[in-house]
Amino acid sequence: RPRHDSPDASPPRRPRHDSPDANPSRKLTQEKAAKMADGTSAGLVTGDKLQAEMIEKKRVEDEMFMHATDDALGVGQKTVFRDKRGRNLTSKSALEDAEKKAAEEKRKQDEQYVRMRGISQLERAKQAKIRIESEAAKPFARTIDDDELNSKWKEVDRWGDPLAKKQTSFTSSGRPIYKGPYPQNRFGIRPGYRWDGVVRGNGFEEKMFRHANERKDLELAAYKWSTEDM
Repeated sequence: RPRHDSPDASPPRRPRHDSPDANPSRKLTQEKAAKMADGTSAGLVTGDKLQAEMIEKKRVEDEMFMHATDDALGVGQKTVFRDKRGRNLTSKSALEDAEKKAAEEKRKQDEQYVRMRGISQLERAKQAKIRIESEAAKPFARTIDDDELNSKWKEVDRWGDPLAKKQTSFTSSGRPIYKGPYPQNRFGIRPGYRWDGVVRGNGFEEKMFRHANERKDLELAAYKWSTEDM
């Protein structure tokens, strides 16, 4: 619609789509957007065009490499020594000192680990590892003639075994002692090696232990009842 204050009475003209864009910055932005990071064309391109771009790219890189200076290529540069954390070290001796320091820290950590776990736990873990390795070396099938398996089952104490009372052992002084299950007594005295397995007491030891166990159970029940609402 013509403006009232404009002397031009002609209708407004629309811009042509086929006219070139006169803005140089917009044109440069469009050219940059049509290229990828490696310099090749983005979007859908033909194989011949892509091959030509790759050849041109290789030619430019070769030309840059041929005209590159020694400083850019790193010729004659000194070796840079770094530690495990990537920190720069001045010389090879500093690198060796850093390695020695790291080894000393690892040794201290291992000692701390041993102190935290305990020597007995580590010894048991070592014995378990040795046992697992020995078991892995054995054949899969265990026959009836396996001496180790037979000796293992012979050492197991079974309640009601009629031959368990016949098992005897010897002390350091050479005197035989009884080896097998026997009723508990308040003094912890082991029966003689000739004991036939028959208890000839009046039942006092059994009553005493039963009464002690009942008292412990009562105390535990009272404690649980007192802390039930906490």
